[in-house]
Amino acid sequence: MADQRSIPCWVYRGGTSRGLFFLGADLPADRTRWDSIFIKCIGSPDLKQVDGLGGGRSHTSKVVIIAPSTRPGADIDYLFAQLAVERADVDYGGTCGNLLAAVGAFAVDQKLVPAAEPTTLVRIYSTNINRFMTVRVPVVEGESAAVGEEHIPGVPGRGARYPVEFIDPGGSRPGSIFPSGRAVDEIIWAGHSYRFSLIDATNFYAFVPAVDLSLTGSEAPDALEKRGEILSVLSAIRQRAAEICGLVQPGTDAERVTPSVPKVAIVGPPMDYSTQDGQSVAKEAMDLCSRLISMGRVHQSYAGTGFIALACAAQLPDTVVAEIRRPNKDKSLIRVGHPAGITEVHAILADDSSTILRAGVIRTARRIMSGEIYVPISLLYG
Repeated sequence: MADQRSIPCWVYRGGTSRGLFFLGADLPADRTRWDSIFIKCIGSPDLKQVDGLGGGRSHTSKVVIIAPSTRPGADIDYLFAQLAVERADVDYGGTCGNLLAAVGAFAVDQKLVPAAEPTTLVRIYSTNINRFMTVRVPVVEGESAAVGEEHIPGVPGRGARYPVEFIDPGGSRPGSIFPSGRAVDEIIWAGHSYRFSLIDATNFYAFVPAVDLSLTGSEAPDALEKRGEILSVLSAIRQRAAEICGLVQPGTDAERVTPSVPKVAIVGPPMDYSTQDGQSVAKEAMDLCSRLISMGRVHQSYAGTGFIALACAAQLPDTVVAEIRRPNKDKSLIRVGHPAGITEVHAILADDSSTILRAGVIRTARRIMSGEIYVPISLLYG
């Protein structure tokens, strides 16, 4: 085609996210061109993303760039890009835990690691957050497996089991699990005081007690979307959290400068509720409820890094999450009730409770498509 050129592209689902995968070597050497290419491929800014392969939601507006790693202890480097739906924005400030499972599958399928049955360990370095992760990829006949008996809430049917783990996930950027140096921070908004625990574990997350917002933490996403006053408070907390983390200067609009992180989550005690598809969830099956705001919208399930950060916060003394969670026999285990159901997460702390040694969750993944994606030639070469 005279005015377009193609780039090799793959579509994978990992956990409850879907993304476009590229090999770094297939993209222009001039990285200033990448944003425009990704925006065109996804189809933003457009609520329907009809001119690209996005799905009109933050968890389906994602791009992954993979390259072989030269770092000791890593097989591949993983760069994640979060695209806005309504704006032409690309944010590299965080990483994606759901797509991490697909990153492992992609590494096996592209022969970036030697495949061994039944399971291949893929060692991954996240260039976004400067942390190591691992994925144990189920392998069949030299390729990543998709079929299995594992079910994760938010994904129809069942698939192969992908254990993902973050190694030493805390304090990746400011050097401390608590960016402010405190387990609990406070903001005054419209004459009211709101507490939140801001932690750096995989991504920056601000956890807010549901009771402080006159909520339970079990609300349906669509119902929360209609609560403008609640979203305004959460936006103010997010702004303050971004300032504490050093992502923006005071008075600078965090929504514009750093749209993907920090993320904000509402946390409440175990509650009976119904999932998005009408399934009943019993409070006895969980340790807490949580609802997550991502890219300005209420998440329909939960971010993979959110599970990790929440499990870490639940283990750390004096956080609002530790205050709310219901204790269980296995201290390292937290069962999270979210809009799509219940997910189990593990976080292992050092003996002095000052460091998160590792944290993990089970995901599924599937290769959906491989081929070429077309973009205007001007985006590639100017």
